[in-house]
Amino acid sequence: MEWLDGLWKERAGRISAQVLAEFFNVSTQYLKPGLPPERALLEVAAYQGWQPLPTSVELLLKAAGFFQRFKLSWWDSIIVASAVEQGCTHLLTEDMQHGQSIGSLTIINPFHIAPQALLSHSRS
Repeated sequence: MEWLDGLWKERAGRISAQVLAEFFNVSTQYLKPGLPPERALLEVAAYQGWQPLPTSVELLLKAAGFFQRFKLSWWDSIIVASAVEQGCTHLLTEDMQHGQSIGSLTIINPFHIAPQALLSHSRS
């Protein structure tokens, strides 16, 4: 929650359609108790402010490059490609190697670093 609060306050968050789709699926199908679909859709809609990048053929082609070069899963490759396309310098995920660099993008495990360290660092 600290990360989400900090990213909203700094207006620094970005997101992909892939991540929003995963959120909806997991929160309504796999979490027990899960969210009702109507509630999950409200949560998804709230992230319009983070300028979700839609999936396109161009994005999938870029993702294929990350898939081949870095041996990422296909779904992680789409997320990485979205972050790069949006000009992000950091990608928050617990599913990839903390500190790994993929071009100008650095993978950050949000459970390994406090948001204040990164958000305050990016302003200086």
